[in-house]
Amino acid sequence: MPRIFLIFGIIPAIVQFIVFFLPFTEKEKKGIVYDSKIAFLYWPLIAGSFAFVCFCFNLADYINTNDKKSLKGVVILSLLVIMAVYLIMHFFRSIIKYDDEKMYYRHKYYYYSDIETFGCNDKHYSFVTKDSKKIKIDHFAVGLDALYKTYAEYKKANMPQRKSKKKKK
Repeated sequence: MPRIFLIFGIIPAIVQFIVFFLPFTEKEKKGIVYDSKIAFLYWPLIAGSFAFVCFCFNLADYINTNDKKSLKGVVILSLLVIMAVYLIMHFFRSIIKYDDEKMYYRHKYYYYSDIETFGCNDKHYSFVTKDSKKIKIDHFAVGLDALYKTYAEYKKANMPQRKSKKKKK
C-alpha cells in the first residue's frame, strides 16, 4: 500500500507546487465574480480524484486483508475526498452574477438600490443592504473590481442631485 500513497501523492504534490509557487492570474469576465478556479476548483478536483482512487485501493485492501493500517488510510482518504468535494461546492456557491442594476448571489437577487454601503476589511469585501444584511465576498475573488465599478457607476448615476443655495447679502 505505501507505493499507492507514493504514486497518488506525487502528482497532487506537483500540482500543488505549480499552483502555489508560480504566479497565475485569472482574467476577469464582465458580469461574473468567482473565487479562484485554481484554488477552489481545479486543485480540489485533481487532488480529490487521486484521493478517491487511493481510497478505493485502500478499501479493497482492507476488505481483502482486514489490516488496521488500511482502515486508517480509508478514514484519512475519505476525509480528504469530503474536503475536496466541499471546496468544489464552495466554488459554485460563491459565484456572483451581475449586470448594471442588480447582482445574483446564492439564489437571490440584490438590487443596487437596496444596498446601503460597500466596505472592506482584511479578509472580505461586504455589501450591506438597507435591512442590515451583509453580503461577504472574499477579497481574492476574481472580477470583484469590475463589480465594484459597476456598483459605483450605478450609485453615481442614481444619486440625487443637490441644489446649491446661494447666500444673499
